[in-house]
Amino acid sequence: MKIGILGAGHLGKSIINGLLNSKRYKYSDFRIVVNSNESQQAFKKEGFLVSQDWKFIQDCDLIILALLPQNIIDLKGKLQATFKKQMILSVASGITLKQLKTIFPTCSVTRVMPNTSVQYNQSMIMVTKEGTKDANKEALNLFKWLGKTIVLSEKQIHTFIAICGSASAYLYYWLQPLMKLAIVDDISEADSKVIITNLLLGVAANISNSSASLEMLQNQVATTGGTTIEAIKVFDEYHLKDVIKQAIEAVAKKSVSQSLES
Repeated sequence: MKIGILGAGHLGKSIINGLLNSKRYKYSDFRIVVNSNESQQAFKKEGFLVSQDWKFIQDCDLIILALLPQNIIDLKGKLQATFKKQMILSVASGITLKQLKTIFPTCSVTRVMPNTSVQYNQSMIMVTKEGTKDANKEALNLFKWLGKTIVLSEKQIHTFIAICGSASAYLYYWLQPLMKLAIVDDISEADSKVIITNLLLGVAANISNSSASLEMLQNQVATTGGTTIEAIKVFDEYHLKDVIKQAIEAVAKKSVSQSLES
């Protein structure tokens, strides 16, 4: 199957890299369309088949639509004229299934929400339940090599984006003080990265393999009279859970507002 990539920015390139890393795909499986000479030369130098002409991917069986949402709206006439029977997997956050079905009335379409961890085959990926049956099947077959997939209703996509699509940024934000604390205490940056990376892997393993709730797992570490509970007391004093809830709601609200219904 030939895979066409329309819009190979950071997310599009991450998807390509992840599929190559899976060893299930090779460079010749991809046809890439970009919008600048610089990008075209960069992909060509890596050995990809690349063009600035959309007709270059017209004969692909599958199109990953990775254009910016506003560009999809602005270029919907050209999109409709170019793609007539392909399978369209959209990774654009602000374009609804209703819009996709209007733009591509004769194509199989669905929405897929990955994050940039696809490049390391460690992404959490949502596929919309209401997508075309064939497109959903192909999306699950393709993206399973890039991490873990889950099928949810389109109305849940904004919460998914807030929890998963954006949450890596929350973790990076929260981990920065830990990194700085380690460096202040003369732990090297390289050693700090090893410590923090394995901390996260350990937490993920506990969540994945334990039947205990997150509160129970927390209490196993933050025992009464111990040292860790002092941090929990500070978090509670400043109502950290409420702050996190408000932050998640703000992201979901923004996601809703950016949906570009025509």
